[in-house]
Amino acid sequence: MKRSIFTAGAASLLLAGAASAAPLTLAVSPAPATPAEPMTTQGLMSIVEIGPTFSSSMSLSPDGRRFAVMAHLAQPGTNTYQAAWFVGETAGGKAPVNVGDGGDPELYKVVSGGWGNEAAQWSPESKAIYYRKKVNGAVQVWMNPLDGSPARAVTASPGDVTGYRLSLDGSTLYFTSDAPRAEIAAAQAAEYRAGYHADDKDFLLLYLRKPFHPTYYLQGGKPAYWAVDLASGATRLAAPEDQAAFMALQREATLLGDAHASGVRFGTGAFKATWLSVVNPEVNRGLTPPRQIVASTASDGAHPVVCADAACRGNGLENLGFDAAGEVVFVRYENGVRQLYAWRPGAARPRLVKTVQEVISDCRLTAREAICFLETPTWPNHLVSVDLASGTLKTLAEPNPDFGHWKLGQVKRLDWTSAHGVPTWGYLVYPADYQPGHRYPLVFVQYSPQECLRGGVGDEFPTHVFSAHGMMVLCTGGAHPHNPLDATDPDNRKEFVWDYVGFRRQVEVLSSYEEIIHKLDHDGLVDPKRVGITGLSSGAEAVLYALVHSKAFAAAGAAQIGIDEFSYFGYIHPGIDIMMKPIGWGDPYKPAENFGYKDISLSTNVDRIDTPLIVQTADREYLNAVPTFRRWRDAGKSMDLYVFDDEYHVKWQPAHRLNVYNRYVDWFDFWLNDRENDRAAKPEQYALWEGFRAKECAMPNAGEKAYCGASAPGR
Repeated sequence: MKRSIFTAGAASLLLAGAASAAPLTLAVSPAPATPAEPMTTQGLMSIVEIGPTFSSSMSLSPDGRRFAVMAHLAQPGTNTYQAAWFVGETAGGKAPVNVGDGGDPELYKVVSGGWGNEAAQWSPESKAIYYRKKVNGAVQVWMNPLDGSPARAVTASPGDVTGYRLSLDGSTLYFTSDAPRAEIAAAQAAEYRAGYHADDKDFLLLYLRKPFHPTYYLQGGKPAYWAVDLASGATRLAAPEDQAAFMALQREATLLGDAHASGVRFGTGAFKATWLSVVNPEVNRGLTPPRQIVASTASDGAHPVVCADAACRGNGLENLGFDAAGEVVFVRYENGVRQLYAWRPGAARPRLVKTVQEVISDCRLTAREAICFLETPTWPNHLVSVDLASGTLKTLAEPNPDFGHWKLGQVKRLDWTSAHGVPTWGYLVYPADYQPGHRYPLVFVQYSPQECLRGGVGDEFPTHVFSAHGMMVLCTGGAHPHNPLDATDPDNRKEFVWDYVGFRRQVEVLSSYEEIIHKLDHDGLVDPKRVGITGLSSGAEAVLYALVHSKAFAAAGAAQIGIDEFSYFGYIHPGIDIMMKPIGWGDPYKPAENFGYKDISLSTNVDRIDTPLIVQTADREYLNAVPTFRRWRDAGKSMDLYVFDDEYHVKWQPAHRLNVYNRYVDWFDFWLNDRENDRAAKPEQYALWEGFRAKECAMPNAGEKAYCGASAPGR
């Protein structure tokens, strides 16, 4: 299917290498469509993204009448992204307007990979937006008037702008900057010639083949502060009072009456402040303590009024503040379900506004509406308003109005437990052409079911393309035992150790996977001999543990591997002493220190593993995979390894993401469906995999493998 890029637009968006691209536009609602075409990897890449990935990209104008949001689109053909700013009306009914391009997309690339959004800032009179933009290698603050005038840079800093705030009256722009770009380039060139020094401060081999220099490293770790008079354009070094004003604007609102307050919001009615307060703070001193909704008639938080209802307390609360009626609006998240509540301070319980089974996120309040992003397992993120009186939901910005053209498999939520009673849940995605009574292969996509649409955490494993190829997919994170230290201990290292001693978490994750395989087999939905498992990061750890401790999986795919005695040498960082040694991942030359490796190491356990494994990893992480790859090859085991240049933990480059998608589809089709996709274009790939299969099917347990013998699917 050749995708159009939607229905309304203004300014063109031209990036280097993408000069022929049509401008991005957003629609106001989905277009009528009949599902006609199974999802493809190209189709998945054609999704226009808005909303939080690592941070917000939406902000409301001070008058509450408009919103600003960034949208971006991956373009594998040119290996870049389009990015553009849009402004729309919170009342709805009109398509948001493309007001200008987002500049060089490298600005939004986070250190660990993936896309990191930034929200625009509004002028006090709601007539312009300000945002950072990278053009010709320089990051400056740009101002975009909303009267049709062209956007322009309002800073001309020799060093990249790292942060900014408008004064309350809109007359001054405060900003911080790094060292001049020329100085940074010279320092990097000098270090390149002299050689990189391996030390704990700047050199972490896990991510980098050369050092990552933190922001301000030429300035002693401190930014330079500046102030711009917006009327004259004059820029000055910030005086102490300028710095104080800037930091006050950046600082999260605090309360004198509650040292543990978070999510502080102020109002102008009878109640002047609302916040999230830690429940029993003398005991709950951890990183994620239970919190409760509180309000006060005083702006300093004195004489707090607590919402005592169970809906008002827990770990998954987000306080949005006061609406025009003086109610405190908040979001409660629990077990994959989000509920929007409104509480009138002093009332015994809150009022339920809306229950959303999918992902509603990053909400902002107008007088009587919440403006939020909404994504489901079958529809990409879009911007909606929720009427706080009626709960009525309305679409404000639809980046993918024709997404309904894609024929997707039905999705059902499943809830179950591990063998030890630890609960979990996930989305079961049926094959797009599902036929009752037929048993299908099953692929686990980890480790957040809320990211099912794009392929799990890291956007790595294409859920709906697997479905289009006749596979059942389960998007899940597996069962996680409750860690009591999350609430009570502020030392995250102790929480880490609690999770990993005895591999508490991975034991339950694997158990929950084996339990759901058994259930789906019992229900006649899946073939238990054709089950695949995938994972990135924590999900990759689950893959490693599963391969060592289970025979439930016929094929596996991972974005990283290498947690074993050899990976000890891949870290030049104090974390190895602080977090790894306490759980038994220590010096391989001291056997008493490394008992933990035997439970998860693919190298140590190579002789007991016979699951074919493909690894598609970043160049900054592949060194940890090499010893395992070498060990498997020497042992005659089936591992295919691909390394992607200039990538991080989460792959960023569109061309890489597309090829990763394609190869995972080929891999699981080969092992679970006995299918080769366009073999003529990939003769070396399939020759290698056929060699793997021949070795697997020559093993004594070949009769247990569905892909061996004449009875294999497709033969």
